[in-house]
Amino acid sequence: MRAYQDPSRVGQTITVNYAVAVIAPGSGTPTGTVTVTDGTVSCQSTVGAGSCPLFPTTAGAKTLTATYAGDGNFSGSTSAGVGHQV
Repeated sequence: MRAYQDPSRVGQTITVNYAVAVIAPGSGTPTGTVTVTDGTVSCQSTVGAGSCPLFPTTAGAKTLTATYAGDGNFSGSTSAGVGHQV
């Protein structure tokens, strides 16, 4: 996961990119949604989109996380946190 505008300003759109990967010995293509949050606000998009826009509403140090909801073949998971300054 990566946020391109760091630091950003309150109300400025942050484009957060993410990727969902299959861990061996699994195979196939995950489907479903990914939710990205800074602990206050969140955005949601499909796995295939690879990014979503986040609109921070408060200033300060944030920790961005991405959560894959899972689908019929793959379990959900949450990323490690990534620091971001607003």
